[in-house]
Amino acid sequence: MQAEVARELRQMQIDLQKAEAARTGAAAAAGRAADAASPVEAPAATPTPAAPAAPRPPTARP
Repeated sequence: MQAEVARELRQMQIDLQKAEAARTGAAAAAGRAADAASPVEAPAATPTPAAPAAPRPPTARP
Protein backbone atom coordinates (compact mmCIF):
# COMPACT_ATOMS: atom_id res chain seq x y z
CA MET A 1 0.00 0.00 0.00
CA GLN A 2 2.74 2.44 0.96
CA ALA A 3 4.76 1.57 -2.14
CA GLU A 4 1.71 2.17 -4.33
CA VAL A 5 1.08 5.58 -2.75
CA ALA A 6 4.78 6.46 -3.15
CA ARG A 7 4.65 5.51 -6.85
CA GLU A 8 1.51 7.57 -7.39
CA LEU A 9 3.06 10.54 -5.60
CA ARG A 10 6.22 10.27 -7.69
CA GLN A 11 4.16 10.06 -10.89
CA MET A 12 2.17 13.14 -9.84
CA GLN A 13 5.43 15.00 -9.22
CA ILE A 14 6.71 14.02 -12.68
CA ASP A 15 3.43 15.11 -14.29
CA LEU A 16 3.58 18.42 -12.42
CA GLN A 17 7.16 19.03 -13.57
CA LYS A 18 6.21 18.26 -17.17
CA ALA A 19 3.22 20.59 -17.00
CA GLU A 20 5.34 23.35 -15.50
CA ALA A 21 8.01 22.91 -18.17
CA ALA A 22 5.37 23.02 -20.90
CA ARG A 23 3.81 26.15 -19.41
CA THR A 24 7.09 28.03 -19.08
CA GLY A 25 8.18 26.84 -22.52
CA ALA A 26 4.92 28.04 -24.05
CA ALA A 27 5.23 31.40 -22.30
CA ALA A 28 8.81 31.79 -23.52
CA ALA A 29 7.79 30.84 -27.07
CA ALA A 30 4.94 33.35 -26.96
CA GLY A 31 7.35 36.04 -25.78
CA ARG A 32 9.78 35.25 -28.57
CA ALA A 33 6.96 35.32 -31.12
CA ALA A 34 5.78 38.69 -29.83
CA ASP A 35 9.31 40.07 -30.01
CA ALA A 36 9.70 38.78 -33.56
CA ALA A 37 6.37 40.28 -34.63
CA SER A 38 6.96 43.72 -33.15
CA PRO A 39 8.61 46.27 -35.41
CA VAL A 40 12.12 47.28 -34.51
CA GLU A 41 12.03 50.86 -33.44
CA ALA A 42 14.90 53.19 -34.21
CA PRO A 43 16.08 55.24 -31.28
CA ALA A 44 14.27 58.54 -31.12
CA ALA A 45 16.26 61.42 -32.52
CA THR A 46 17.37 63.80 -29.82
CA PRO A 47 15.98 67.23 -30.65
CA THR A 48 18.65 69.87 -30.96
CA PRO A 49 18.04 72.92 -28.81
CA ALA A 50 17.13 76.06 -30.71
CA ALA A 51 19.82 78.67 -30.98
CA PRO A 52 19.26 81.69 -28.74
CA ALA A 53 17.72 84.61 -30.54
CA ALA A 54 20.14 87.36 -31.45
CA PRO A 55 19.53 90.64 -29.63
CA ARG A 56 17.73 93.19 -31.76
CA PRO A 57 19.58 96.37 -32.53
CA PRO A 58 18.08 99.49 -30.99
CA THR A 59 15.74 101.38 -33.27
CA ALA A 60 16.66 104.94 -34.16
CA ARG A 61 14.18 107.57 -33.10
CA PRO A 62 13.67 110.60 -35.27
